[in-house]
Amino acid sequence: MPDTLRNGMAFETIVEVTPRRPVGDLVIAMSDGLWREMTINTMMPAAGEESHKDASHRFPSAAPRREKPFASRSTARSIHPCSPAPAA
Repeated sequence: MPDTLRNGMAFETIVEVTPRRPVGDLVIAMSDGLWREMTINTMMPAAGEESHKDASHRFPSAAPRREKPFASRSTARSIHPCSPAPAA
């Protein structure tokens, strides 16, 4: 990701999870700072529900008992000019 995101710049983020053992309820949690001042346009596969807890957006996996790699893809667009990139 670039250090500075220009107004209207679209980018894609892919989150991959590779469990080392069976996972009962997989929840991907993204910190508030990662999507600060962003508009999230799409998320595939879409979570069945979304929540916010402990300063993170949480997206449970639609399929329980994950034993294989799982990837979630989102497309976002910055909404403020010269927004600094969030800390990793």
